[in-house]
Amino acid sequence: DFGEKLPHYTSSMIIIITACAALFGIIALVFGNGISKFLGYSVAIILLMVVEAFGNSLMSLYNCVLAIDFRYKEYLGLSFFYSVGSIGASVLLMTTLLGGEDSYIGRILGSVIPLVVISVYIIAKSFIKARPTAAENKEYLKYGLAISLPLIPHGLSQILLNQCDRIMIKNMVGDSEAGIYSLAYNIATLYFVLITS
Repeated sequence: DFGEKLPHYTSSMIIIITACAALFGIIALVFGNGISKFLGYSVAIILLMVVEAFGNSLMSLYNCVLAIDFRYKEYLGLSFFYSVGSIGASVLLMTTLLGGEDSYIGRILGSVIPLVVISVYIIAKSFIKARPTAAENKEYLKYGLAISLPLIPHGLSQILLNQCDRIMIKNMVGDSEAGIYSLAYNIATLYFVLITS
């Protein structure tokens, strides 16, 4: 809909995604103990979840831009970097620094670290291409919210569906087993990315 202004729209959406992540981060810090008791995770893990959600949101937005521009090589490169980086960092952290009972933290950090690197890349590349202005932000915010708000229930159900297996394994068997399952799931995701690409 915005034609040549797509880079400006993208950078505006990055600002909105960043603001939402900051808001959820503040909520996680302020209400961390209550959320921690409800979910059964530490406040640090909840904050890592916010960082991972932020990175995944940026990656989803940027993947759409890459699809529109037919930049499949960059899409494949980012997907490959995330998949291989996530598996490599997880295995490295789980077998060295965070072994034993804390190995699940190594798995989580292994997933978050490549997302943070990709997020920095996406933000830098998008802002170099086009910096948003305050006037454009209002227009893009209205447009983005009109499209996105109805998709929130769908997105939440997808997240719940994607995480139910790990939550059930964690509650029924334990954290370590959920981490092992998650690692195997990511290896399968690498195959899925290759097939989809």
